[in-house]
Amino acid sequence: MEVVVAGGGVSGAATAIALRRIGSDVTLYETHPDPAGQVGSFLSLASNGLRGLKTLGCLDQVQEAGFAVPTQRMWSGTGRLLAEVPRGRLSGDPLHSTTLMRGSLVEVLRECAEQAGVRIVTGRRLAGAEPAGDGIRAQFADGSSARADLLIGADGLWSATRSVLDPGAPRPAYGGLYSVSGIAAGVPAETGTFNMVFARCGAFLHIPAPDGTVWWSAQVADPGLRN
Repeated sequence: MEVVVAGGGVSGAATAIALRRIGSDVTLYETHPDPAGQVGSFLSLASNGLRGLKTLGCLDQVQEAGFAVPTQRMWSGTGRLLAEVPRGRLSGDPLHSTTLMRGSLVEVLRECAEQAGVRIVTGRRLAGAEPAGDGIRAQFADGSSARADLLIGADGLWSATRSVLDPGAPRPAYGGLYSVSGIAAGVPAETGTFNMVFARCGAFLHIPAPDGTVWWSAQVADPGLRN
């Protein structure tokens, strides 16, 4: 089966690897010239996601690109400890949650995809699609096209594939919550712990990294931004 995957981020690269594992001929098209690189913030993978990566054969590489966070602490806005629990796993699960930059995860998955035999084409934006016999022909903004048995859209929140396949598909809408994140230095903190502080209008989380920095994110509820 010939498959075209639109989007070279986390979901696109992971999907391409999975399809190669069942013998599909896969070409991944990414809009940007370089789909890897440090784009975006950080993320934490729980044990279920890590087991998915193990199935794809990428677990060791992902763990090496990040750091383990076995514990989660939840705090009140006044600084009172509310609970301490295993992070993203059951208490007896030895597979600890891994935190890493999104860009690093993309880099690892892209490398694994190439090693699996996936063709990655960059700088090619999906612009349309039409039936082609028993399959589909993907059309790109530069005038080129590619025929496949299956077209998969993995091109993010503002997916062009979704609109191409179904012009009436729902579009994303602001849900009243936004996040801002960053990395701080010079803040003493205990490593290996995901801290979440609950506030009146959102939450603040921070994760001390092994290099002495603190990765943080503020999740703010603000329905007024809808307009």
